[in-house]
Amino acid sequence: MVDQLISALNAGGGQALDQWIGANVILSPTNSVGNWRDWFGRIARTAAPLTLDRVDPPTASRELRVWVKTKNGAMRRFGLFADPEGSDRVASFVIAVWPTAWPGPMIRAEADDETLAMLVRTRVEFGAGLDEFSGVAVLADRGRVVGQATAGLADRQNGVTNQPDTRFHIASMGKMFTAVAIARLIEDGKLRFDSRLIDVLPDYPDRAAAEAITIAHLLSHTSGISLPYVEPTSPKDADPERVSDSLAGIAATPLAFTPGSRASYSNEGYTVLGAVIEAVTGESYYDVIQREVFDRAGMADTAFDRPGPLAADTAQGYRYGADDALGVMPRESNAPFLLDRGGPSGGAYSTTADMTRFLNAFRDGRLVSPAMAEALLTAEPNGQNRYGKGFSIIPVGERKMVGHSGGGPNSGINTDAMIVWETGWSYAVFGNYDAPAAQAVAGAFLAAAVAQPAS
Repeated sequence: MVDQLISALNAGGGQALDQWIGANVILSPTNSVGNWRDWFGRIARTAAPLTLDRVDPPTASRELRVWVKTKNGAMRRFGLFADPEGSDRVASFVIAVWPTAWPGPMIRAEADDETLAMLVRTRVEFGAGLDEFSGVAVLADRGRVVGQATAGLADRQNGVTNQPDTRFHIASMGKMFTAVAIARLIEDGKLRFDSRLIDVLPDYPDRAAAEAITIAHLLSHTSGISLPYVEPTSPKDADPERVSDSLAGIAATPLAFTPGSRASYSNEGYTVLGAVIEAVTGESYYDVIQREVFDRAGMADTAFDRPGPLAADTAQGYRYGADDALGVMPRESNAPFLLDRGGPSGGAYSTTADMTRFLNAFRDGRLVSPAMAEALLTAEPNGQNRYGKGFSIIPVGERKMVGHSGGGPNSGINTDAMIVWETGWSYAVFGNYDAPAAQAVAGAFLAAAVAQPAS
């Protein structure tokens, strides 16, 4: 099967690729032939001819990791996920430019500050030395910085380096802000997790969907609202203060599945949550988040910047081009990718220091009550793996890491931040290269943070 896929890509995609998809892929509304044709067509156009190097044994998640050499000799990989029902077909794929595995030692036991600080420096230097990471990394104990390192350029054109206080686009990390704002409305008695969308947004264009979808569905990505990703091509006609203006386009697409029956990561579902916040409060989403989240957590350097020239303290993202799925060409500015203001699904700009403040404020009960925090960290039936309501949850032994990541391939954005719920140790890694550049760096800090005792 893999040999046939490589042959189809080397033939230029087209009809050969369509035939391979038809014979080997389980298609669905969220796993369409167009999506496969789009992504693998990019590989055929920019990276072929490919030479198959190897196919790793299936992972626990049934991923076949396919390693290829591109036309310029670069070693790259993509993943094919086998059918969970056991057929010989492929259910989904993942394509990204994966950073080089770090050969340094992992810290999995209690360590002193000097050792932890050295870990941060050496891990960042390793990624930067290969031009696989550019950004800022922080490891902290209940907000006290233990290790910090910077690397790379915030602005290549002007030679501006990344600094500890550089602001980065944090993409989907902002879903945590939306979840906290919703949770505060629930604690104020203005909403419930089981509130139906129709009861909050009676004019929602798809009435049948609104009658079936609850707030918990939206928070947990189980609403069925899921639109295929489309690369931005032109600025929006306006930059509305109210995110509710986006509802018509979202509601025009039929639900991908019955609400609550399964999960599919949904930026659009969080946009609907933003409209819920506006309907309940009578204010703009941005004003509510500023007051209820940023101000309460002391996040003075975090905001939803408007499109346009970046502020002097803000990093420009650098990405592989939209067609360069395997990263064989030089990186380019991601300015054409950032054509609108961020919103409920993500898109704020922040610093590693502010994100550390947010995670500690959430854990310490300064944003929501401890009981509400636990509710947000509780998965819904049929929900996303290792996900609650707006927060990722990674169990490590008897402890859990709580936070979120942001960014994706061909975006020039990647961020990752987590806090150990039981101790308050945390890390934040913000980068201005494509995912998973920052997440690869963060892996060493996750292991170290979870191993440290409470101080």
